[in-house]
Amino acid sequence: MTKHVVEERYSRQIPIMGSEGIERLKGSTVFVGRCGGVGGTVVNYLMRSGVGKLICAHGGNITPEYLNRMQFEVPLDL
Repeated sequence: MTKHVVEERYSRQIPIMGSEGIERLKGSTVFVGRCGGVGGTVVNYLMRSGVGKLICAHGGNITPEYLNRMQFEVPLDL
């Protein structure tokens, strides 16, 4: 990403975190366990905030009744 694109994309975060903070986020790794309803939302926000690498794990079974709240699973995952 060019510097202009980064500044535009993270314009609301830069006043709080500074450019150095944005770079630290970009270089960070975050693990999220249980990526269902709440965890999937957390992953979504972390991704949009600029975290560089996300590791997601969901130890439960994916069943049809849970698909309505799962963000990253589709019926083919059953």
